[in-house]
Amino acid sequence: MNKYKLTLGPCLFNWKVNDWRDFYCKIADESPFDEVYLGEVVCYKRWPFFEVAFNDVVNRLEKAGKKVHFSSFSLILGDLEMRTNKKMIDDATANNLIEVNDVGLLGLLQNKKYIVGPTVNVYNEGTMKTLIEQGAVRFCFPFEIDKESLQILSKIAGAEKEVFAFGRMPLAIAARCYHARIHNTSKDDCRYVCEKDYNGKPITTLSNENFLTVNGTQTMSFSYNNLIHDLHDLQEMGVNIFRLSPHYLDMISVANLFKDVLDNKMPSQEAYMKMEALMPVDSKFSNGFYHGKEGRIMDKLGNNPIE
Repeated sequence: MNKYKLTLGPCLFNWKVNDWRDFYCKIADESPFDEVYLGEVVCYKRWPFFEVAFNDVVNRLEKAGKKVHFSSFSLILGDLEMRTNKKMIDDATANNLIEVNDVGLLGLLQNKKYIVGPTVNVYNEGTMKTLIEQGAVRFCFPFEIDKESLQILSKIAGAEKEVFAFGRMPLAIAARCYHARIHNTSKDDCRYVCEKDYNGKPITTLSNENFLTVNGTQTMSFSYNNLIHDLHDLQEMGVNIFRLSPHYLDMISVANLFKDVLDNKMPSQEAYMKMEALMPVDSKFSNGFYHGKEGRIMDKLGNNPIE
């Protein structure tokens, strides 16, 4: 039951490169993560800033015993993105797997093993089996997948199963940059304004209620997906890899709380309350996608939804 892996997904936000490097150095030295995903997923314009520190971070993580995977763009629009990801594939060693986040990349991965990322729509057995035949060895299922679907897909042999267990959920990605538009500029002349919002920029309704989060070209949930109450149910159905998404907060403490619950050292209710204290002001947790109930915001006990 307790055999599992904790993974840290790719950073989805535009942090200054020194902050980005320092974050991963702490992850290498202090965190319980078994594996770490690295790579620019949202916007190709951000990649050159991180590229200069990328190999150093990979080496630091691997020396600390963390296995590193390389994440691709979620939206490949042209030759630049394709060439960038092709170089990533060519630079990968036998120890690094490529996480595919856009099916346009599959043609470059013939005869290679790879991970299917959560932005690839895998909702049924046929799709999953076909991708396994083509080299997929792990599936991180889509953010919005529900418990009933997971119970079916987790029974398919031949690949590891991973779920997105913590973090703001990417809901859509576009060619246009909403972050730039908010600041009255364009994507071509964005001035990298997404760097102003390390956890994304919250968007409110006309009645001033928090609604969504904008992160460059990506639209995310305002709430933070949190499956801390559901970990053992997921293990029972065959899911044993739990992905936490990097946010600019104490991710090491968040990871340790997940580990304590998985190791049966702490009840999920206690971990939930401790996690609340680590979060930014006005943040909320949700697990509505998993439970198939839109708008579900779990309470401290995880069993009485607040609508």
